Amino acid sequence: MAGSTAQITATLNSPVLVQWAPQVPEAKLTGTISGTGFRTLGTEGAIILAGNNTFTGSINIQSGGGLDFMLGAAGTLQGDYNLNLAVDAADYVLWRKSPSTVGGGDPAGYNLWRSNFGGTGIGLGTSDKIKVTTAGALTLGATTVFTVAGGGTVAPSGTYSLLEYTGSYNGSLAGAVINNATGLELSSGIVDNTTSKRFEISVTSTAQDRTWAGVVNGNWSFNDAEKTNWSPNGQPNGPGATAHFNATGAGTVTIADSDKTLGNMIINSATPYTFASTGTFRLFTNTYSGGSAVTVLNGNHIISAPMTLTKATTITSTNVADSLTISGDVVNTGGITKAGAGDLTISGPVSGGGIFNLTAGTATLSGASAYTGATTVGTGTTLTAANSGTTSATGTSTVTVNGTGTFVINSGARTTSTTTINSGAVENNSGTTTGAHTINSGGTVTILSGGLGSGTHTTTTGAILNINSGGSAATQTISGGTVNVDGTVTGTSTLTASGVLNVSSSGTAAATTITAGTVNVAGTLTGTATIGATGVLAGAGTTANITDQSGGHLKPGGANAVGTLTVAAANTVNFNVGSSLDIDVDSSSADLLNLMNVGTGTVLTIGSTAAGASVNVNVNVLSALTTGTYTYPIIDYSSLNAAIGGGGFADLITPAPQGGYTFTLVNNTGNSSIDLQIAVAGAGAGSISSGSAAVPEPTSLVMLLLGLAAAAMCGRRR
Repeated sequence: MAGSTAQITATLNSPVLVQWAPQVPEAKLTGTISGTGFRTLGTEGAIILAGNNTFTGSINIQSGGGLDFMLGAAGTLQGDYNLNLAVDAADYVLWRKSPSTVGGGDPAGYNLWRSNFGGTGIGLGTSDKIKVTTAGALTLGATTVFTVAGGGTVAPSGTYSLLEYTGSYNGSLAGAVINNATGLELSSGIVDNTTSKRFEISVTSTAQDRTWAGVVNGNWSFNDAEKTNWSPNGQPNGPGATAHFNATGAGTVTIADSDKTLGNMIINSATPYTFASTGTFRLFTNTYSGGSAVTVLNGNHIISAPMTLTKATTITSTNVADSLTISGDVVNTGGITKAGAGDLTISGPVSGGGIFNLTAGTATLSGASAYTGATTVGTGTTLTAANSGTTSATGTSTVTVNGTGTFVINSGARTTSTTTINSGAVENNSGTTTGAHTINSGGTVTILSGGLGSGTHTTTTGAILNINSGGSAATQTISGGTVNVDGTVTGTSTLTASGVLNVSSSGTAAATTITAGTVNVAGTLTGTATIGATGVLAGAGTTANITDQSGGHLKPGGANAVGTLTVAAANTVNFNVGSSLDIDVDSSSADLLNLMNVGTGTVLTIGSTAAGASVNVNVNVLSALTTGTYTYPIIDYSSLNAAIGGGGFADLITPAPQGGYTFTLVNNTGNSSIDLQIAVAGAGAGSISSGSAAVPEPTSLVMLLLGLAAAAMCGRRR
């Protein structure tokens, strides 16, 4: 609250934060503040005095101590209503025309004009400021540090008042050290305006641009003794500042005395650089407008200092052989765009809401991250998750793989991201993902030996999911795409559209719902397979329960290949009304559905007692059969301990004669099998594919019976 007073007496011998809200015009402290604990900027432990802070006690800044000031917008000339850089009669005329709106109203606008009449030029900028109202109450140490910084939204410009004193002060500005964190050049050092009794600093509009020389040592600091580490002298620090690191002075550069901020960091050296920090000092990327950039033009370099990416930051490793490793923690606020043909490795944890956009080259995330911004893997790029433990390498972000991009999940790595693959690829090498995956047309996911985890995974038309031996996936929807299983599917697989699930001889899948599409099983289905209206279950593997619904097709053996589909012990097979059993036949054998159930109860159900013949048997003769009669078992129920349920054998529809072939279905009770007999008259008729004999509609059947009755009556009349 404006004009409030606080009694504070403190000796600051270690970093302490004292902060007032900027919207408070003035806060008055009546005690004494002294010590050396004013060293660092921001929340790292500076004493930050925001607004106008008035001391009626004393301030004793000991040698090495300092004060931090945030500089705001450039100043204006108060009372200059027509903005001609002079307060004159014309401004009074302008105010007089609209006294209620110009200059803050009446009489405020008049008083402001009157008090500044005759003034010219630009006024003081908006900044943090201290007022000491007691003469002699201010004491400066031999090396008082004044930190001036820009906020990163409005570039400071012009002259600012930092500290106003009364009468005189103790000590001298001669030893004052400026930590210029504005990113802009200063016109001069701290100036004692003895007329106005204030310390002033002036900021130009020229951005800092420095080249590392490393003449003194490896310290990146504001220390005057180390200023020749840079050319021209003095550190770069602040939003929009540029730092070049060439071959000269290559080695370890240490952020030594405060956080550092750059808009552009350019590294061009075959000799490696390592950018470290002491304590908790951080490297920030920030600008007053636009994005920031970290660019490696040549070489392999490391940033071990913790980083905060305040604005959108483009990190470029220009050539294929170039690389940048960031091993400290990264607060990704503004977003990361990786460019260039080289590599970026972030081995520290990444947090924040910024995006990660890989547009070129390769990138590796191996830290335990918690960032939430979207992750995009661009065409021709490769992103590798290489972390360990239980935390996600990609945080909780959504991951999108585009074009020919590849997302690789290494051994032991983990991601919890929701992943969309748009014509790109994902390779899981013993890692674990628990987020949902959507694989779109052209996309490929390969699980080499890890798992897709607990998320729901969708494979759309034109997409491929490969689950290699040792790999696993949970619940999935195959919506037109293809899933190849050499490993394990632990959750339910639901097929829609023209989806295909191929379970190899070494593969295992759980419950399967084939709404539409095809399941080819050479391995094992451990859960119930439900075949929908346009679904197909085929193969020569082993299944659990099978329910063949109306319109569905059960096909032992593969496509155009004879084989045996085995139903494992203690499972059931149900052919619903309108379902189909498809059988391939060659000259020596036919497809066989083999039931191994050794339990009790009804394990084979065909049709319904009320429907009559209602389950289709379709026969595909693969090659011409010679004259004769052929008998093939097509359902082996020798292990059943109960009768066939539903309508039983009678509910199977015998295929209609076709192409010189006549088909007969036989319930071979002596052999406990249902057999298909094919009678071939004359020479081989070639390959054919039979349909099902039509089931007469009730009205047609009635008409047929009536016709037969009429014929009989006519015969009796004769």
